[in-house]
Amino acid sequence: GGNFASIGSFTGSSLVDTLVGIQSGNTFAISSVHAGTVNGQVSFVSFESLTGGAGNDIFSFVYGATMSGRLDGQAGSDTLSFAGNSGSRAVVLTSTGDVDGFAGLAAGGSFSNIDILLGGNSSADSLTGANLTADWQITSSTGGSYTSGNRLGFTGFENLVGGTGADDFMLVNGLTFAGKLD
Repeated sequence: GGNFASIGSFTGSSLVDTLVGIQSGNTFAISSVHAGTVNGQVSFVSFESLTGGAGNDIFSFVYGATMSGRLDGQAGSDTLSFAGNSGSRAVVLTSTGDVDGFAGLAAGGSFSNIDILLGGNSSADSLTGANLTADWQITSSTGGSYTSGNRLGFTGFENLVGGTGADDFMLVNGLTFAGKLD
């Protein structure tokens, strides 16, 4: 492989393309369908999949933006964020991540190795657990943690739905959850 310098944008092809970030951590700001910026410096279009590095990565979506491929956080503490979205978002966990965190479906595609989920401003964001035995620890009116082997922190999700495995929902210190537990 070679090195790149002073690149301002990347354009994918008509095939399925993956943009891989730097190893120390990245912020992918997805602003429309298959497009956005990396680390506030490089823009990209026509990339269906994004892969982070070994550091802490953030995959941040504006409302309406989608990625039909795969978001992969790799190692580190990686965040999938819908913060600031006015419309509802549904996130479905499918399994534990192959490195850490969890894998699942959201924003038109799939994700893996995500450790933190941030919902938006809607009162109807939903998080569905994987079909595994899991513990949900509710620590705020819309947030907490989900543990099934690996751990996932979440906030901004008003509807929590267990998978087909045994799910235990625990409210910390008599807290009242603002949404629906299923």
